[in-house]
Amino acid sequence: MTAEPRPMTLSLPPLSLLPKHSPAMRPLDFAQVARRARDPDARLQALWGERLPGKRVFGMPAGRHALWAFLDAAKIPRDGEVIVAGYNYYVVVRLLAQWGLRPVFVDIDLATLSLDAAEVAKAVNETTRLVLVTHMFGAPADIDAILAICRPRGIKVFEDCAHAVGSRDRHGQLGARGDGALFSFGPQKLVNCFGGGMLALDETLAEGWTPPPQPKVAWTVAASTPAKALLSVCMTPSLYRWTLRPLISLGRFLAARGLPWLRDLASPSKDVAGYRFDPASRPPFAPFMPFLCARQLQRLDGNVEARRAVVARIKAATAHLGPYEFLDEDRFGRANGSYFGVLVDDSEGFTRAMLKAGVEVEPHEFYDCASLPQFASFAATCPRARLASDHLVRLPSYPQLTGRRLDRIIRAMERYARRTQPVATETAPC
Repeated sequence: MTAEPRPMTLSLPPLSLLPKHSPAMRPLDFAQVARRARDPDARLQALWGERLPGKRVFGMPAGRHALWAFLDAAKIPRDGEVIVAGYNYYVVVRLLAQWGLRPVFVDIDLATLSLDAAEVAKAVNETTRLVLVTHMFGAPADIDAILAICRPRGIKVFEDCAHAVGSRDRHGQLGARGDGALFSFGPQKLVNCFGGGMLALDETLAEGWTPPPQPKVAWTVAASTPAKALLSVCMTPSLYRWTLRPLISLGRFLAARGLPWLRDLASPSKDVAGYRFDPASRPPFAPFMPFLCARQLQRLDGNVEARRAVVARIKAATAHLGPYEFLDEDRFGRANGSYFGVLVDDSEGFTRAMLKAGVEVEPHEFYDCASLPQFASFAATCPRARLASDHLVRLPSYPQLTGRRLDRIIRAMERYARRTQPVATETAPC
């Protein structure tokens, strides 16, 4: 596994720097924090009911809390196996193991980064309790094929839609097909409520189930909500270089010296071996969050179209160049464009070249959990997940990337391609 970069020296980014992500928020969005919903879940249901037919929705402190609540609501036994994609967020795998399930890693479809249905068919057995389908990078997984495998066997299916607000399959919004789904509303997501998440639960499972009480949290945890609001402002392209980026650099610098708190706030680690799920680790779903969600859902279609246009423009300009292999995000539906990935042989070298050109990209957005030391007791060989872990780089794709900003990304990718491609030479005739 390629180690996560741990810079040991502080350095200033270029004078003009495009962040890897920027929320498409408006000033009036921030004003929603002054509003209070008497029944936040009822407001969420009104917002999401048509998008997720047959589901009851519940506000949660975070996406991980939604998964934990689903395991309780669906009465998933605390034994047996759960099938998960190798290329994944370690928190999801650790939480499932903490519940008592044994993670069974299967390989991904490299075009979508999601579970390969053929691999799922090989892995299911009489001890399989759950299949967790992550719509990674907002690219729809082959949920029809996976459901066809699981339904006849009575195996529950849970959809991780943390990246997938606005992503669709032929039936509509992802998250409506399985027995349950999680959604995440943090600053890095398409709908940003400064934190919080949502559980979408099949009505048959929701009948008679009572959601867990909102946890009481320390003031330091509660302070993360206003901190995330401030982070959302700092992620604006015109402000990022002077605000959040220096904090991220300082956070990584301090983390390398045993002080990870700033890094974990600004740019969380992708592999913390000692992590354990704690319900009090996130502030409760706040009464203002449904109002903030509603404003952004009104603009969701336009947001998705703008992001997909950025992705299409970059692909059209650079797909023919040697170093780049793009995903096929729409293979099983229609992706939302919120996460945009490209496979590059030298992901670290490409990252350095892009940063030098004033474009922040992210290598190792996630890891092949099947080969992480913390999951050694569940280790499996997932070559495509390993390839994504080592070579996938996340590119910017937010709506503010127009004109010269978008041209800068394309020119930087073209320069890198020219520098890394071998120069053709003519062979002299004999």
